[in-house]
Amino acid sequence: MSSIHPVPDPHSAGDDLGKSTPILQRFDEVADDVRNVNVIKNAELVKPVTQIGLEDIQEEVEYWNSAIICYVLGANPPNVVMEGFVRRIWRNLGVDKVAMVAKGVFIVRFTTMENRDKVISGGYPFFDGKPVMVKKWHPDMDFSKEDIRRVPIWIQLNLDFKYWGQGCLTKIVSGVGKFLKVDMATLKREKLQFARVLVEVEIGQEFPDEIEFENEKGLTIYVEVKYDWKPTFCKGCKVFGHEESSCRRKTTSVWVAKPGVNKDLVVVVAPEAVVLGSNEVRPSAQVGGDGFEGVRRAIRSPSSAAHATVTRNSFEALEELNEDMEVGVRQEGQVNEEGNLSISNG
Repeated sequence: MSSIHPVPDPHSAGDDLGKSTPILQRFDEVADDVRNVNVIKNAELVKPVTQIGLEDIQEEVEYWNSAIICYVLGANPPNVVMEGFVRRIWRNLGVDKVAMVAKGVFIVRFTTMENRDKVISGGYPFFDGKPVMVKKWHPDMDFSKEDIRRVPIWIQLNLDFKYWGQGCLTKIVSGVGKFLKVDMATLKREKLQFARVLVEVEIGQEFPDEIEFENEKGLTIYVEVKYDWKPTFCKGCKVFGHEESSCRRKTTSVWVAKPGVNKDLVVVVAPEAVVLGSNEVRPSAQVGGDGFEGVRRAIRSPSSAAHATVTRNSFEALEELNEDMEVGVRQEGQVNEEGNLSISNG
């Protein structure tokens, strides 16, 4: 039994085709579906971020609240040396712990915050003549050395002790820096050879070797100044204590051609050496196209008078001794008529 299939109406097919989804719209829908799938997959791979709150660090913050940060300006002493120095100068202030937190930077913990505050307000200690910079520790502190503008330094003045009053010294040292204080020996007038004064100076300023003032009689007085340490700063290695011109880390070498030498001219010199003396010669030099001299290997000329090496037989000494004895006997003896030697017994 045969089945009858209806013939499609071309007009109705055209209507259905016109009602289908545009191809660009279908591409956008597929792309959105892909993006949604990727977002879901990425969300599954992302792990939750660990969060630290203030309550988590509170214990450590309370432990280090009584600590200071210090470093020596112009030096990087090792941890053992710095710990011994700190425990010596603050031995009565309850030093609990000394540790290095960065190169040349140390943290010092005290048993109480009161002792920490005494250190902060006690002024600058000095390590090998260099100031020790001191500041309180806080949780957000940067352990790199700060950009210092003004520092205290000790100076010695070969000054008559009648000018040792604070008013006089404040005026006299103004040519170097700001007066801060004098040391104990100057304060108690124990060492009258010189006055030792702590002054505050600026980094990079000039440090005169002599200062002058007009005394009470109108005479100009010149005072020699000696520095325990100068806070000069090297821009090359970023270290205090020396200038860039004298930096030992500076290894720049500059080759300079000899003046008056034409770099394009090649001078050929005979290879013979120039004789300076009987036994000394100077190698002849050659100037290359770059203007530099090349040195030849020195040649030592042989001596004009050759010295022969003398060798001796060990038995020759005995033969010479026998000859000497025979001559001595002949001188002391007498010869008889037969020509024989007779020895007189005296």
